[in-house]
Parts: sequence; structure tokens; C-alpha cells
Amino acid sequence: MSTTRVAGTPNDRAGEFDRSVLDLGQLVGRSVSIYSDQYPGRPLTARVVQTDGEYLALERAGINTILDNLVSNQDVTVRFEYKQEQVCTTAVLKRRNGGKITVTMGRTVKPLKRRRFVRVPSRQTINLAVLPAGRFQRKKLPHLRWIQTDLVDFSGGGVLFDINNFLQNSTYLFTNIELESHSFPPLVIGAVRHCTQREAGHFHVGLEFIVNEQRSKHFPQPVLQDLPPSAFDYSYLKRKIVDGHISAWTQQNNHNRDERHFR
Repeated sequence: MSTTRVAGTPNDRAGEFDRSVLDLGQLVGRSVSIYSDQYPGRPLTARVVQTDGEYLALERAGINTILDNLVSNQDVTVRFEYKQEQVCTTAVLKRRNGGKITVTMGRTVKPLKRRRFVRVPSRQTINLAVLPAGRFQRKKLPHLRWIQTDLVDFSGGGVLFDINNFLQNSTYLFTNIELESHSFPPLVIGAVRHCTQREAGHFHVGLEFIVNEQRSKHFPQPVLQDLPPSAFDYSYLKRKIVDGHISAWTQQNNHNRDERHFR
């Protein structure tokens, strides 16, 4: 695996960063959320059809949409996903000739949530099985429908993987990832935290691993009694160890890359 850190990207923990470091062309064809004081607390979703690096031109889904009711020249907040992270920026929404709607973005962009765990790109496969809703019976474990798909990235706290169908938030999954680490068990339960469509037939799913110390916050005692104990071998301590290994590997990899750059 290899990682590339670019100063000022959403992976930078320094906070806000300059918009100019973003490749906004990646947003064309994807959806962004617009937050306006006209509709407090209500995200308005629109697809980006064009960008010049400063403004985004938005698709009008039809006549008399909510977007058509927005007042021109108003300040809005734009939220979108960039490199698997949610970011936002202030912007000015304008209505152009012919009803074209654009948002001119501010100079700075802000990550919505700082990462607790270091992530690395991964080409590993992951085996998944949906944990049935309601009371789980351990005897049905061998009969679960398992699927295999590809990871996008991995951290001690969870994974991002690609799948061909949508998964609801808080869906619980049995996961199996073959790693050369004694600290990461072969069976771990995870909870879906977000699911974003990347293109037709492809969704990126963010999954948080459930550690042993948190199991009672997610499952009532009757369900815990039926779940395999090995599914909760992953603990705070093991998560810390895995995160430490990833951090050390990332630092060494960045150091080696910098050495090659200056030779």
C-alpha cells in the first residue's frame, strides 16, 4: 500500500484549508448539499454539471423545484464529499441568465469532522454478512449470506468499502478481513455510519468497528447472549495497537517518500 499526503487537503488536521488545493472537477456529475436560511436545517441536494475551479454550476432537476425558489445573491453553505471526507464552505448563490444556478465558493474549506484514527488506502478484500434485525440466533451463523468486496481504506476505528447496493445507517455487519496482525481478530462487528453513491452501481460505505467495551451500547443483553463471543475480541487496547501500527507505518512511508524526493 502507499499513501500520499498533500498539505492542505481534508486529511490535514490543521483545520481549514485553502480552496485552491481542491480539484473541483471531481465534483462534476456528483451531488452537493446546499444550506440556505430560506429553508433552515433542510439540505437541498443538487448535481454539479460544471465548474471552473471557483464556482459550481448546478443542475435544475425540473421546473418549480425548491432551488428555483432560492433568492439570488444570497449567502449559503455548500457541503460535499471530497476524498471520502465531508467538507463544507461558505458560498454565494446566484441565478444567471436562463435560470442557470451557480454557487461561488469561499476561499477556505473546512472538514466537518477530524479523524480519530489514521487511515491508509487498502486493496484488501473484506467479507461481509448483514446481522439480522431483531433477535439473533447463534445457530444461524453458518447460514448467513456472506459477500466479498474491496476495501477503499482501513483504520483502527473502521473501514471504507465499495459495494453495489445501498446500506442504511446503523446496519450491523459481521466482518472478516485477513490482516497480518494478531491484534485484529478474524471476526469483528461493525456499524454502518454513512453510505454514499459514487457512480451507478457503486456505493462507498463507512463502517465503524464495535469494540468489546461498547457492545452493550449497541445490543441488548438477550442479543449479546446469542452473538458469538469472538465477535467482540476487538477491544480498546487492540484498537490502540492497530492504530499505532498504522501511524508508525504512515510516518515511515512519508519519511521514505520525502527522502526519495530530495535525493
